[in-house]
Amino acid sequence: MIETRDKIITTEKNNIKKLVACPLCKKNIEIYVGSEDFKHARENHIFALQHIHLHGSPLHALVCFVDHHSCVRAIDVIQSVEISRDSDTFHEMLKKWSKNRI
Repeated sequence: MIETRDKIITTEKNNIKKLVACPLCKKNIEIYVGSEDFKHARENHIFALQHIHLHGSPLHALVCFVDHHSCVRAIDVIQSVEISRDSDTFHEMLKKWSKNRI
């Protein structure tokens, strides 16, 4: 894992939008973490929420470990990505993708 310094771009209703650098492709990536995810982490005493952002060509994933103070504590990259090709996964991805952003 790679330690990182992050930058909060905006906050609204406890949702956050942060800018982090992907160590693999060197692009600046905007990540969005919702208030419901922070609430779940707090209620379950999770120190760092694991947030995954798929991007790039070839496709890879940026894993951000975000604490309950909205700080990105560490990041990691997953180069081997597989997405299940079933209706439940497709439905959940479409729901997540179409969800209103900050």
